[in-house]
Amino acid sequence: MTMRSRPAHADEQLRERRRRSARLHRRRAFKAALARRNAQATRCQFGPAHMKCGARLEDRIDRQRGVVVRWCPQCDRRERGICRDCPSPVDGPVRKAIYCAVCRERHRRASIRRYAAAHLAEGRAKSRNYYANDPERRERRNAYKRAYRKLHRDKTVRQKYRAGVRHNAAREKM
Repeated sequence: MTMRSRPAHADEQLRERRRRSARLHRRRAFKAALARRNAQATRCQFGPAHMKCGARLEDRIDRQRGVVVRWCPQCDRRERGICRDCPSPVDGPVRKAIYCAVCRERHRRASIRRYAAAHLAEGRAKSRNYYANDPERRERRNAYKRAYRKLHRDKTVRQKYRAGVRHNAAREKM
């Protein structure tokens, strides 16, 4: 019995078909498992334990099978490559990215603000220590202040006056 060798491109095509088939099978199996988890839940169970989607699930009727299925609108938008907050296409790979570039930047900045508000005391302590523990840095900063005040004497006088008025107004309230 002799083995006939196939052309190299035929082997590559077969491998590519098998990869595509395996990828589609994994995707279908994952969707089925997610549907089973969502059947008992009120919030979407997509994602690892610490990063669940968490969107409120809606009930839809599957017209082909005639059954009610749980459906997550946020995951549906992610699957189609539409931003979660606006109708723009996502910035990144479809089925992975959830925001367009504008919304992603807005969410990133909001996250930074939330972190800063939650860790306000730590941030202030770091700022104080930044100058307090480095005499050279303090000296440079103070030299710059002195030079600025010398060059901008009129601004400095006006600022000192405003500070005095503010200070006296606060003292009178007491």
